[in-house]
Amino acid sequence: MKITDATWEKRNLGVTAMEVNLDGSETPADLEQIRALACEYTVARCPAGAIELMFKLEDMGYRYIETMFDARRDLKNLESALPSMAKRIAAGIVCEPMNEADLAELNRQLRLNIFYTDRVYVDPGFTPAQAARRYIGWIEDSLANGYEAFKCVWKGKAAGFFVSRAEKGESHVLFVGVYKEYENAGLGTGVIAASLRQAAAAGAKYARGGVSTNNMPSVNAHLALGYRIMATFYVYVKHSG
Repeated sequence: MKITDATWEKRNLGVTAMEVNLDGSETPADLEQIRALACEYTVARCPAGAIELMFKLEDMGYRYIETMFDARRDLKNLESALPSMAKRIAAGIVCEPMNEADLAELNRQLRLNIFYTDRVYVDPGFTPAQAARRYIGWIEDSLANGYEAFKCVWKGKAAGFFVSRAEKGESHVLFVGVYKEYENAGLGTGVIAASLRQAAAAGAKYARGGVSTNNMPSVNAHLALGYRIMATFYVYVKHSG
């Protein structure tokens, strides 16, 4: 069990927060130490299949909010393995590193709540504004830690984005999204494919990212593009005070 003081969430959400990551080796008795953590909001991630731990979390007042997949895509022979539709869409997308004006537009899009399936957005204990502020802060922190933001230009206009970092042969795609005006334009698969192409161009052998079952279109798009699920976690939350 790893317990992290999520100090950044005080800035993002306005609450004190802790993150608890379980590896499945714990016993239900071990979880007693997180029953009364000194914070207002706790997120606990439990490996799928650890039924006794799941039940214990529920007994302690934790509520299930999403299932997260850790997914990976082998980038070998990427172009030949991409579905034809994804190729056509991705062919019309130009990826460019973001400048300050692009980041300002990204923040505007985040305030429009383009990630409305996010666990904070769907949580009645928070507001859409808090959910947006969390993404803005999260991306700022990621860029400060070596990630790079790319805009995806479609027919001359920014239609989506992704944030990634390539290191040790693997590209970690932290965020990928479509802007509000293009939400129903069928560009999601193309933007994900564009992030794979950028990862391959950066010399990565694999691309890796997380996807939530709260957003099944994204899950299906990742699987259609060749991502494989490497691990599954059930995510629980608890509000205190």
